[in-house]
Amino acid sequence: MDHDAFLSEVQRRAHLGTKEEAERAAQATLETLGHRLAEAGDLACNVAEQLPARLAEPLVRGTQEPYRRLGLEEFFDEVGRREGAGGPADAPEAHACAVIAVLCDALPEGSTVKIRHALPPEFAPLFSAATGADMQA
Repeated sequence: MDHDAFLSEVQRRAHLGTKEEAERAAQATLETLGHRLAEAGDLACNVAEQLPARLAEPLVRGTQEPYRRLGLEEFFDEVGRREGAGGPADAPEAHACAVIAVLCDALPEGSTVKIRHALPPEFAPLFSAATGADMQA
């Protein structure tokens, strides 16, 4: 999936008004995901290699930050902070879930499984939009 198709799908799934909003949501979510996956060795970098450069860059950039374990709520808060979301309280959650769903569509199933297994079970709701139901990590 190329960069523009990825953003179009994020825009559609997150009900965002513009591609710029979709870009902010994608960048914020991927960077936060990269940060959260930093303890999983090279997983974020391996996933980044399967994405267009403009989507890979924030994923890798997130791994370069000083690591701090984030729970799911902290993950959503961090996405909102990075995105600069000023919308409804649930916007970061909806945006992150839309981005993760599109990411799962863009990656081979094996990569998606590796991401899910690298995250604690509390992150299962993050993958709900990708599967239509909560998944066990």
